[in-house]
Amino acid sequence: MHPDPTQQHDPPLSPDDLAALRRVCSPTIANAIETFDLRPRTEGVTNSGIRCLFPALGAVVGYASTALIMSGQPAAQKRLVSRTAYWEHIRSAPGPRISVVQDLSAEPGGAYWGEVNSNIHLALGSLGVITNGTVRDLEEVQRTGFHFFSSGVSVSHGFAHLEDFNRPVKIFGMTVYPDDLIHADRHGAVVIPRSIAHKVLDAVSEIERAERRIIDLCTSDAFSVEELDKLISPAY
Repeated sequence: MHPDPTQQHDPPLSPDDLAALRRVCSPTIANAIETFDLRPRTEGVTNSGIRCLFPALGAVVGYASTALIMSGQPAAQKRLVSRTAYWEHIRSAPGPRISVVQDLSAEPGGAYWGEVNSNIHLALGSLGVITNGTVRDLEEVQRTGFHFFSSGVSVSHGFAHLEDFNRPVKIFGMTVYPDDLIHADRHGAVVIPRSIAHKVLDAVSEIERAERRIIDLCTSDAFSVEELDKLISPAY
């Protein structure tokens, strides 16, 4: 169960708002969320282990379709979950979607994500994947526009297989629930709480105005330590 069930009833953002969020970098999104004081600053964001494989694609914003995989050992003879049910779940969910996939293996044993699986998920409505597992077929996938965020790259697919889906997952220190709103770019990923999603862009504007005052001072002839101190938070 989601820790805040009311978030499930918040209306999705408009295409224009989603496009506006894509134009903002993830650190600024994280800064904006901090102003609402909803969670500790180390929660809802990825740590330094994440790698953005295609930074030139820019930011991606969408609602999480979550899954659990295993790559370090073969699947059980009796599969625990239906692949077709998983595919139908993604296909039927309102978009845009981002696949957020936790590899349960102690060490990734191969890449679940390559050219074929990326094309499958594009057809199902996913814009990219964020996974603590590995990926491959980089040139082929980059041409499709499907975004890759992972722990690294593998040559083989190993034993990678689906274990479960539509469950909470934890990757790179970030817990993600199904339908969470995710923003990701070359810096990493951040969960935007649905309860404040419609207010984040206004908070971004306030932060950018405050930062611009500091930068303008630093690049002007009027710069002084005294004036700088007036603009910087005592908590910095």
